[in-house]
Amino acid sequence: MKKRTVILVSVLTVLALCLVAAVVFYIRINDPRNVFSDVLNEAEHTPQITEDLIPEPSEATPGSESPSPSPSPSPTVDPAAVLEEQADADFAKNRVNILILGLDESAERANWGSFRTDTMLLLTIDFDNNDVDLISLPRDSYVRIYNTAKYAKINSAFTTGGGAKKNGYKYAAETVSYVLGGVKIHYYVAFDMQVVKDVANAMGGVDYDVDVEINMNGRTISPGFQHLDGQAVLDYCRQRKGSSDIARIDRQQRMLIALFSQLKSTSQIFNIPSIYQAVASNIDTSLSFEQICSLALFAARIDTGNIERHTLPGKGLYYEHSSFWVLNMGGVKSLVQEIFGIRNPAIDWEIDISALAARIEEEQRQMADLAGRAQELIGRAHALENGHPELIGIFDSGVNALEELLSDGSAQELSEAIAQFEALIDEKEQGFDAVEPSVPGGDPDAEETPPPDEEPSPPDGEDEMPEGGIEEEPIPEQGADGQ
Repeated sequence: MKKRTVILVSVLTVLALCLVAAVVFYIRINDPRNVFSDVLNEAEHTPQITEDLIPEPSEATPGSESPSPSPSPSPTVDPAAVLEEQADADFAKNRVNILILGLDESAERANWGSFRTDTMLLLTIDFDNNDVDLISLPRDSYVRIYNTAKYAKINSAFTTGGGAKKNGYKYAAETVSYVLGGVKIHYYVAFDMQVVKDVANAMGGVDYDVDVEINMNGRTISPGFQHLDGQAVLDYCRQRKGSSDIARIDRQQRMLIALFSQLKSTSQIFNIPSIYQAVASNIDTSLSFEQICSLALFAARIDTGNIERHTLPGKGLYYEHSSFWVLNMGGVKSLVQEIFGIRNPAIDWEIDISALAARIEEEQRQMADLAGRAQELIGRAHALENGHPELIGIFDSGVNALEELLSDGSAQELSEAIAQFEALIDEKEQGFDAVEPSVPGGDPDAEETPPPDEEPSPPDGEDEMPEGGIEEEPIPEQGADGQ
């Protein structure tokens, strides 16, 4: 009797513990604001790579299967309830910012460090108000790269940091934070383009109204409402030829909304965790699996009307041999104030379009001045060659370098080339001045010596000497009387 009582108590204890664990788990995942509480309670959070996000599925031991019970009706499984059991309710309080990076493809898949981030999207979620904002950062945006003094395209930050194997995510996140005036980036999700194709296929494709003709690697998508498979979705999101990066960003955002709408309308949104597991090998993220479940649960509860789309404002300019998207930092400041409620974001006005336009104008003025100097030096070089045939060909490389920089070079490059070329010309001119051949007849400034049979002319104001060299006294004129 005692033995049965002990067994019964043990079983009840285990059941009670399981029930308590289930209740705690449900409470955690039911409110996504709790999942990220550790992040928002810290003064600063630096994204770190989270490894082993998905636990290995347990395998049944052969021969350990228990006998199958008699078939009986099973209750219908509520997908929302299943998701709630998996989600992390401590995910966040108020707002979480997640940087989404779409990496360009490479044959060497393992070498993530060589990739650039062709797509940069900040997903910011306000859990208190159920608001979601998608903020696209054009990949050609002119910015200062984190932890360096160089200004470059924002999509180079990941590579500058050494990619996924080193500090690529930190460089990308910190660079985005700096552009947005100090907005914290809490987490990141990075994937290659194959993920887009795989996810769309896992959904069974998407019904979409294609607005432009798409031509990619021999594949063509005509405009009009149609069903797109994964490859077509990827082509639609990737094509840039014939349009612009800003137009491509708009297509990508609209496709994301379409995918989200279809996930909700078909109740597939509850399958996000399983879809994630299917493509996890091509995803690198600092989110935990519980947090991903919590995001899926939150997504199931909001409407597409709660999602706002934005692209950092700016203008395309050509600067230092490259095409940039130069940001309107006044517009960026207003966007940050509106979405994040930051009154005075730390905006870098040096990357503003007005500042860069002023630098371009100054460089154009410098180039005009330098062009005059370059043409003058080329003229001096030709004159030296005409006067000294032995110099022909010596100045060719210098002249060619100047002409190339005049057509496609910076003011600094042209200035350095001018200095080198001028030093060469000065050297040759001084060398010939030092060995200038003598002028026939002696010093050209000396008085000309007359031939031997000629007498020198008297100085101005003096009479000529009479023949014989003796000057005769003048004979006084006599009067009539002889005196």
